[in-house]
Amino acid sequence: MKKIKLDLENSSIEVDQYSNLRNIFKDKFVIAAKTDNKIVSLNSSVKNNCKIEPVYCNTIPGARVYRQTLCFILSMAAKELFPHKKLIIGHSLGHSFYYYFLDQQVEKDDLDKLKIKMMEIIEKDLPITETYISWMEAVKYFNTIKQHDTAKLLEYKTKDTVKIVECNSFKELYHMPLAPSTGYIKLFNLINKSTGFLLHFPNSLHPDVLTPICDMPIIFKVFQDYKEWVKIQEVHCVGKLNELSMTKNIRHFIKLSETEHDRQIVNIASKIFDHKDRLKAVLIAGPSSSGKTTFSKKLALALEINGIKPINISLDDYYLPRDQVPLDEFGEIDLETVHALNIPLLNQNLIDLMDGKETFLPINDFKNGVQILEGKKLQLKPNNILIIEGIHALNDELTERVPKSAKFKIYISALTGLNLDDNNRISSTDNRLLRRMVRDYNFRRYSANSTFDIWPSVNRGEKKYIFPYQSTADVAFNSALPYEIAVLKIYAEPLLKTITPDNVNYNEAVRMLNLLNNFAPIPEDLVPTDSLLREFIGKSYFKY
Repeated sequence: MKKIKLDLENSSIEVDQYSNLRNIFKDKFVIAAKTDNKIVSLNSSVKNNCKIEPVYCNTIPGARVYRQTLCFILSMAAKELFPHKKLIIGHSLGHSFYYYFLDQQVEKDDLDKLKIKMMEIIEKDLPITETYISWMEAVKYFNTIKQHDTAKLLEYKTKDTVKIVECNSFKELYHMPLAPSTGYIKLFNLINKSTGFLLHFPNSLHPDVLTPICDMPIIFKVFQDYKEWVKIQEVHCVGKLNELSMTKNIRHFIKLSETEHDRQIVNIASKIFDHKDRLKAVLIAGPSSSGKTTFSKKLALALEINGIKPINISLDDYYLPRDQVPLDEFGEIDLETVHALNIPLLNQNLIDLMDGKETFLPINDFKNGVQILEGKKLQLKPNNILIIEGIHALNDELTERVPKSAKFKIYISALTGLNLDDNNRISSTDNRLLRRMVRDYNFRRYSANSTFDIWPSVNRGEKKYIFPYQSTADVAFNSALPYEIAVLKIYAEPLLKTITPDNVNYNEAVRMLNLLNNFAPIPEDLVPTDSLLREFIGKSYFKY
């Protein structure tokens, strides 16, 4: 047998060609492996000299493998127990995914049976394998088991073979590596929620603990409303979108999607108008690439229709000089913390404005590194309202001197409601990452690699400074558009293909390319100029 060389972190080993990775990584916390920066199943064999690394459960990639394997086991259990019921994955809610049966209430007895069956599957430690079957066999199989959305997804995949994952005769399309067997899943729970249930899993930092799930009723309702809307439009999955994109009707669907956005914005403006006598400031926050800037501009237009004249205040103008910004736990300047802003100055300016005083606001000239403290003169009139947008806007510490009754808080995020198929969701974080990558390149000429490099830091800041305050919002706005990834694909694919296997971000590039491979492209010229999506792809009606 031919020998090959494998480079580990601090050593090298020689093994037979086609050796199984599960025989190399025997630590129970290793759930997958990385070969030349690409994550693969431990059931994979190594064919050539390469660098290999273990992927642990307490990492983000490892936690992703754990969650996807858990979802696979749930789908397998549901298909065995309830072959005539259609189980559908919904959205994320903290460290859980929401599931429901189509047109049926989930009964407690059903949930108990599901949990027992899943535990049986886990206890048997059944192998999960990757293999290829013919395209025609795959379409026939998924239609036979009534997974028509999965079969429809294949209509855009024209290769004659289809990669699948299989366990005990249960099959799913391959979307990412899974654990090598069902026994790798140690911890989960099923919890009743609304008409469905939550699949509760550990977070990446503590894979041996199920941390409590926050209720988040506002976010849950936004997700539910969006799911209901795409269901009514009969475009609830990527296969349906692809089918529509091949016809002239895609123009009408895009118009419907944009009109739904505008309807939500007008409704929010009406709520503000109803309390115009007491409200002085609209505070808007959300994670990176939520479309906060365009949303603010569209909300301003909707308010003007009602006779309210909005005035935007940029929190960027309140950043402290760099030598006064606090350091993070790594000793680096922490521009994400609320204490990087001049909170006393902001509050004094806001109080003066609300008292009707003429006030000078600061201007930050980042290009030249200069801050003008008395930069812009402003005075509020009776029909004016302030719009303040930024990552800390919902944190009351930022506007501590402003009475709560004078503030209206809005949380915005791209809460993706489109599924790949019944069993596989599209991550809202991945949606925002694609937006960020395209915008970074279009307007800053940053490479996809640069976006990947900063994304973990961005995510840490969101978890620390944004997500904890989302439940304090008066309303939430979902900035996701069901057709947008098909447009972003045109821009993102060439950027992702520049990342080669010697790059640490190669696996993320492959993962995102695999996601985009499910979408038929939609030309950008079909996107209206006032669409929120234009903030990322360019040619917007709005000035930024």
